[in-house]
Amino acid sequence: MKVFQTIIAVLAISSAAAETRTIKERLAELRGEHHTTYNQEDALEALQQNHEKRKAALGNLIANREKQVHEHFNGRKLLGDDELEVVNRQLTAYNRMLGHLNRHSEEVSDRFCCCWARLW
Repeated sequence: MKVFQTIIAVLAISSAAAETRTIKERLAELRGEHHTTYNQEDALEALQQNHEKRKAALGNLIANREKQVHEHFNGRKLLGDDELEVVNRQLTAYNRMLGHLNRHSEEVSDRFCCCWARLW
């Protein structure tokens, strides 16, 4: 019974102590030394690098699908009707995604700066 009472007392004390600290202080404590702060330029650069990686990956996927379609029509590696339909749908979707990324690549920094300003 005393163990139970001790546990309740410790919980009550720890919850009271937690309430005296602000949320920022508790978050800082949880993050510890591993928390890294980024300035706006570093964050924007990381965002743009990620954007470029996605565009490069989509470019590779498109090139692969175009190669499959080209080899199919040249007779090197025939695809079934279902496979050809899937490859054509993927090619269309990947081109659409790449177009979307290209259209929005100029807007990324503007949107990011607006979002960053709202956060601070």
